[in-house]
Amino acid sequence: MASNVVDQTAPGEMSRRRVLIGTAWATPAVVVGLAAPPAAASGGTPPADPLSDTTVTLLSSNGQADVLRASIVLPAGVTLSGVTVLVTWTKSTANGPNPYVWIPAWSTPQRSTGSDSFTRASLATGDLFDIEFFKAAPNSGYTVTITGTTSGGQQVSRAFPGILP
Repeated sequence: MASNVVDQTAPGEMSRRRVLIGTAWATPAVVVGLAAPPAAASGGTPPADPLSDTTVTLLSSNGQADVLRASIVLPAGVTLSGVTVLVTWTKSTANGPNPYVWIPAWSTPQRSTGSDSFTRASLATGDLFDIEFFKAAPNSGYTVTITGTTSGGQQVSRAFPGILP
């Protein structure tokens, strides 16, 4: 739409009309900036599952013993306390032997019930621990479930299923 208004300002001066037009165009940008949630301007929010980057992988297997390695990765500044590691397993053969399960670095006794629980006071990013299965039948299934409470008070749990070679 064409305007018939003539701007009569001295050279180098700004008219009231130009100030109003500039303000009108800038207002939506200010409103959009104010409408963004505060977390959008922060360095990022921690993941819903603080254990999402933690891994449990097969480290070695020699026919007698299988070793899994848990590598703990937590968001910056977060630790896990009251930690429980539950190791459940199912034998691949009904008549096969029950494997012995333990976490050597934690000085835990060997257990062989099929649902073996191990506890630790706390874990932090960079912590590693091995879970050993001794005399497990090949192709036996397992699930390692790590649970605990974050330093922020959040209850977390993550399961890592797999099959022994």
